[in-house]
Amino acid sequence: MKKIILLISIFLFLFLNNVQAYGPYNAVALKVIDGDTIRLEVEVWPTIAAHVDLRLLGIDTPEIYRPNCTKEKELGLKAQAFVVELLKLDALVIINKIKEDKFSGRVDGILIAEGRNVGDALLKAGLAKEWNGVGPKPNWCL
Repeated sequence: MKKIILLISIFLFLFLNNVQAYGPYNAVALKVIDGDTIRLEVEVWPTIAAHVDLRLLGIDTPEIYRPNCTKEKELGLKAQAFVVELLKLDALVIINKIKEDKFSGRVDGILIAEGRNVGDALLKAGLAKEWNGVGPKPNWCL
């Protein structure tokens, strides 16, 4: 229990005090929650890691869990499968340009897998749209 508290404390200290909070950080992809949110194990200090949900910076993918229509859910599942294939879960990835997300419990950032920017790859594949987090999200039901 003390180790978990220590890990959380170090992780929060780094992010809240901007001590190299922008990265890059080595991480391992654990789970693709949806097309633009990935659960990672991030190395925050040598031999110390923390789990964090990362939302890909600058993009939006269709929702899976609360879609506005059937088409959005179908596209969301395609985006999720695309990211799963791209990441090869349990492979080393890099996160960069990390910043606090508007929802607690996750951060925003750029994810690099095998030298490819995952957000850019989603955009190029037509499975994401540019979105800076301000204003209405893209409509996937049209």
